[in-house]
Amino acid sequence: MRKAAFILTFTTACSSFQHTQPVRAPVDDLWAEWTDVPGWPEWDTELTAATLQGDFTSGARGTITTPDGRVAEFELIEVHPKSAYTYEVELPAARLRVERRSVERDGVIEVTTCLR
Repeated sequence: MRKAAFILTFTTACSSFQHTQPVRAPVDDLWAEWTDVPGWPEWDTELTAATLQGDFTSGARGTITTPDGRVAEFELIEVHPKSAYTYEVELPAARLRVERRSVERDGVIEVTTCLR
């Protein structure tokens, strides 16, 4: 998948951090990468490993491992095939919500990640 330059934006719609990046790839290819949880570390540099128990559906659980070796459990909260998914990670003192969505505009997919 060929990726274009990224744009960082901060909005009130996302109370913490939002990152939008245009991607020149078919939606099916993007969705295949998103749903290949063991492959997440290939494009998410904050991870060294990821697992998922079962199918990529709401309620499914898995683990992610960070470069410093910490392992955290996550749960898929929402899954909207070929357009968006949300998962929550249990941290020692908080819960992190990661939302990823894609919107196609003029042949380019805009991928937005929001961390709450």
